Amino acid sequence: MESFWELAFNEPMTDGSVAVIGILLGLVSGIVGYLLVSRPTAVRALRVERSQAYLQLEIASIDTFRFRAEYAYAIQWSLTGSNPKRLNTGILAEQVDQYYYQCLNLFEVASRFRKARIIAPEIYASWVAWFFEALEVRYFRDRWREVYSDNYTHELQDIFDGGIALFGHHGLRDYNPPPAEQDDSEETRDKLRVVREAFYRHVAWVVPCAMIADWPEQADKPLSNEGLGNWFYRRRHKLRHLSSSLREADGDAIADRV
Repeated sequence: MESFWELAFNEPMTDGSVAVIGILLGLVSGIVGYLLVSRPTAVRALRVERSQAYLQLEIASIDTFRFRAEYAYAIQWSLTGSNPKRLNTGILAEQVDQYYYQCLNLFEVASRFRKARIIAPEIYASWVAWFFEALEVRYFRDRWREVYSDNYTHELQDIFDGGIALFGHHGLRDYNPPPAEQDDSEETRDKLRVVREAFYRHVAWVVPCAMIADWPEQADKPLSNEGLGNWFYRRRHKLRHLSSSLREADGDAIADRV
């Protein structure tokens, strides 16, 4: 009966052959052991690195909120045009622009993190809500096309160009949030709801992140773990159809952005 060595190498077994086989087995054993030990360690290290990266993003967002609070007068001026202190409007505009630049920097990183799966869809949805909050302000919409957009990636340009197109398409081109003591009319609220839902679908298509598409509707519905899993599975398989359905629902509005 021929040994494996004789069959594989067409040579008789010798002491040297046995030594070579021992070395090979040792190498294979070492490689397998390394993979078994290092792979879980590498996965844990990657998770820690991603968690730290997102933590830095959250810390940066807190700094942005502090900036907004510090320059609340300028932010209020951008919303209402009111300037009872008669401050230099050029300086006020610079302060507001700085705030929105900080926001957009964070928005860009958040979208990249979602594409890299560093943050979960439901966390990214909270960022999309912030995207839309910015879009509601007429000052931001005007400055986006005039000043901001060229500083950011094509993906972020697609997101906000599409959002602005939706506001125009639904008769909200000049919309601005009302003062705190007032409310939007029922008609305006209905239009905003339609625009918001369409904007989430648009972001879901651009990023892409299928779970975002129906987030405004699903966020108000409590789901069991099983229900959430089934729904997420359906959303993943629906993503490839999202582009065509988006064009059917919001086509004219999104087409206007390019």
